[in-house]
Amino acid sequence: AHGPMRMLVSVFDSEVQWMRPPQFRLLAPPDSAWEERARSQRAILLDKFPYLEHSQDVSVEAGLSWETLRGLVRGEFDAHRAIRDPAEADTHLDNLFAAFRELQAQRLLARLASSATTAGVRVDAISGYLGQDKHGQHVFQYQISVTNTGCATVQLLGRHWEIANADGSVEATVPRGSPGVVGQKPVLHPRQCFEYASGVTLRSPRGSIKGSFQMVQVTDGEAGAKFDAEVAKFACDAHPGSEGDEEARGGLSASGTGAVRRARVAFPSRSLGARRDCAPSTHAPQPWMHCPTWGLGPHSHWARRG
Repeated sequence: AHGPMRMLVSVFDSEVQWMRPPQFRLLAPPDSAWEERARSQRAILLDKFPYLEHSQDVSVEAGLSWETLRGLVRGEFDAHRAIRDPAEADTHLDNLFAAFRELQAQRLLARLASSATTAGVRVDAISGYLGQDKHGQHVFQYQISVTNTGCATVQLLGRHWEIANADGSVEATVPRGSPGVVGQKPVLHPRQCFEYASGVTLRSPRGSIKGSFQMVQVTDGEAGAKFDAEVAKFACDAHPGSEGDEEARGGLSASGTGAVRRARVAFPSRSLGARRDCAPSTHAPQPWMHCPTWGLGPHSHWARRG
């Protein structure tokens, strides 16, 4: 809670979704002119906290701390006590409540997320609970973002997953070297990002996923050094706010914000019917993508997890 944090987006607010297209996207760098490009941390921050637009002294991309973010929010709204116009004061207070709710949401999302960087490849993961299927199994969607933060071009060749229930029992494994992800073996040039969504079922309402991606450096079309990019363990939790409630609130306290401190974040929960196959993506490659395996054929995401 005291180290650098990344601004998080719920899997349900993501452009990529498990059971409807697009299931994956290959994104250009944030400052690219291409329409489909990765969002910078600052863009996500300002989307959630638009009143921090003038906080130029904070290096968002390097990672904020919880204390810094809370301080920015508190500092921005300390001025509301000096506002004389009632309408302006009401707007300021509404923004204050929204800000503290978003701080709480970020803390809860952090319980479901992980991030790890290996040899210049950063893998960000986050999960969300969909509900129970007709067999009583707990169904989770997860999103993976693979970003090339290095200087060399890399390609994702394979994957390895270890999926466990809350008691530590193994629910499923995907052997190391299983080809690609969601039918793709994306090539990532420096600062490009590949993101996709997939899903998993667990017998228990809590569990975890960890693994790795098998990567290779590519120079002038030739394969070079191979390495495993870690996917750090991330939680699958049907009730992420039910334990450690004070921690989930981030230790927030402010005069007159009792309603905020008592607020809860509602995560979507759906009753799932029969298992479905995901429709193929209709996304066409952009000129900069250079992904040799872009085509996606029909396949079952319940039978083979990405």
